[in-house]
Amino acid sequence: MNKNLLNFPLYVGIIIAVFGGILSLFLNNSMFLKVMHGGLWLFEIYGILLLLWKGTLRKTRYFLFIIFSFLLLGIGVFFKIKFQNSYIIPIGVLGIISSYFLHFTKKKQKKLLDFVKLLWVIISYLTIGSVFLFQLPKDLMFYANMILWIAILIYLKNDYKNNNT
Repeated sequence: MNKNLLNFPLYVGIIIAVFGGILSLFLNNSMFLKVMHGGLWLFEIYGILLLLWKGTLRKTRYFLFIIFSFLLLGIGVFFKIKFQNSYIIPIGVLGIISSYFLHFTKKKQKKLLDFVKLLWVIISYLTIGSVFLFQLPKDLMFYANMILWIAILIYLKNDYKNNNT
């Protein structure tokens, strides 16, 4: 696949989000806010998948432990919703954070993107755990989303620089 086409959904997500945001400012219609959130969602989900696909994590043994921890987190959220039992959530959260941290410490060469991704993993999963365990507002995910945006933009900048040199 062409390297430029691989980043195309990210650019589409940004354009949709900006378009929806600008229209929602001038027109009193909630549909445009949904369009903006759809663009943000596309950018974030595809960005996470792209960072995971292009990164070195999936080639390590830590990746399987993160997948297992993510499944535990999902089961914990299910138990929290269904039975008001939240004992499994911290195990999943700590498993994801500690596995990614171990992967990070084993890397020989660490760049800015690596540090930002580590910060994103820590902030986002601590926030997810806190929202489900302590009923904190979901708006706290805003900070994790901003760190994710920074990571994706750093990736795009690096990718652009690598393709044009």
